[in-house]
Amino acid sequence: MNILGIETSCDEAGVALVDSKGAILAQGLASHAELCVPHGGILPEVIAREHVRVLPPLVKHTLETQNYSWRDIDAVAVTEGPGLISSLLIGCAYARGLSRALGCPLYGVHHLQAHVLIARMQAELEYPFVALLISGGHTTLYNVVAPNQLIDVGSTQDDAVGEAFDKVARLLGFPYPGGVHIERIARQGKPSIPFPKPMIHTDNLNFSFSGLKAAVARYVEQSEMTDALRADIACSFQESVASVLAVKVRKCLQQQPLARSVVMTGGVAANKRLREVMRVTLPDSIKVVAPEPKLCTDNGVMTAWAAYELHKHGLLEERDVLANPNLHMR
Repeated sequence: MNILGIETSCDEAGVALVDSKGAILAQGLASHAELCVPHGGILPEVIAREHVRVLPPLVKHTLETQNYSWRDIDAVAVTEGPGLISSLLIGCAYARGLSRALGCPLYGVHHLQAHVLIARMQAELEYPFVALLISGGHTTLYNVVAPNQLIDVGSTQDDAVGEAFDKVARLLGFPYPGGVHIERIARQGKPSIPFPKPMIHTDNLNFSFSGLKAAVARYVEQSEMTDALRADIACSFQESVASVLAVKVRKCLQQQPLARSVVMTGGVAANKRLREVMRVTLPDSIKVVAPEPKLCTDNGVMTAWAAYELHKHGLLEERDVLANPNLHMR
């Protein structure tokens, strides 16, 4: 069975065709990030209009470049939430129309579940495992017991880690999205500034990044900025984030002794320094897995793969799909 995955939960439109063995047959992505730069963030109505404009030709072009046609699609899977309602509506409406036109099944996929399950496409992962999902909108720890059992054991109480990266980047004079700029300039700096590491001494597995962001803002306000200082601030901030994430994952593993693997996923998991800190601070007996960077950010492959994984285990049901920006795990 070939599954066409469609992802439009935020500012990217992603599509991919995955076969019954989980192999990627074709994939395409249209990012609208450059449209967000002048505004310093995402304008939902602008992104929605771009999804309307690019999604149909993107699907057609993605199939044709790998010599596939509409007849090669056996099922359609689409992200139904969570995400921006205007973006989700476009993807879901297109997916419903396409499935009806082709006379094939339609499946709804949870966006965060897809982010976690994509790691199993590139690595042998046995259940249970721990998953750290870090992105612009989410910072959550899961105990993953089965493809359809992701137990939320800790999450951010305020800013998501990706949001904190973007806000700190803005303080340092970098455009949206800021994570790539922080990572780049941090390589030139030293972790010489003792920024706080929020909630590392608590017993729970929750996160908080608003205080760290505020500490950086105060430091910037009181400093005479130079390129060298900007690099040190970026490096020190990134190291504080890495330390917090690593401490929380270690505590999670202590509470989940059967887990032998940790998955880092979501857009912020593309950060090489965060991956490195996680690998060197966790015990050697724990395997750390992160999808390749282009599969950490939103993409159609993860939507198609999640549908494939759930279908393989008999956990996917055909039904009408409705966009839901606050969709919970089933």
